[in-house]
Amino acid sequence: MRRHAGSRDAKWLSGTLGQPGTRGVAGRCPGGAALMWGTPQGMVYLATGQHDMRKSINGLALVVADTLGLDPVSPHWFVFCNRARNRIKILHWDTNGFWLHCRRLEQGRFHWPDGADDAHTLEVTARQLRWLIDGLKWQNAIAHQPMSPRAMR
Repeated sequence: MRRHAGSRDAKWLSGTLGQPGTRGVAGRCPGGAALMWGTPQGMVYLATGQHDMRKSINGLALVVADTLGLDPVSPHWFVFCNRARNRIKILHWDTNGFWLHCRRLEQGRFHWPDGADDAHTLEVTARQLRWLIDGLKWQNAIAHQPMSPRAMR
């Protein structure tokens, strides 16, 4: 099948799908981050160590329940990374079903925390998760704190 320059696949491959001025599945926010999903309603847990990225929803939900001792059907987000640190999966429950998000880096690696075993979790904020996904060293990053309108007077 031949792809045309204006096709959806060509725009995705060129990186223009979802950018300002183009029509795409995921909108873009001013910072350039994709708005593919919302903000976590609960906590964000990084499952430290390395995980098998062949696992899908059922396998990762079992890891959350059996290995991490947490409830996969909760408002929390669970993030997993592979040995090469170039792929992550995010598992979370929404209303009546699971979401499984996957990201694969074509270059570089995620700044994933070291863990001796797969039974350890690290609690992070939604902002730190965004930094991790964006490739930043989120462990030592210090962001500007939001100001109240009263402080500006």
